[in-house]
Amino acid sequence: MSSRHLARSVALQSLYEWDFFSKREKDYKEIIEKNIKEAKEDIKDKDFIYGIVKGVVDAE
Repeated sequence: MSSRHLARSVALQSLYEWDFFSKREKDYKEIIEKNIKEAKEDIKDKDFIYGIVKGVVDAE
């Protein structure tokens, strides 16, 4: 799986969890870090993930 594809998957998973499970009471940064660790692959562009998630969160 390409690095960007994996990064987008982690971003989407993080947004889903932030919106659905935590009811926006949990910091999205904690969710991202947890999902990056769970991916168990070398994600080189963490800023890309944070940028996607922050863009959506800020648009709320």
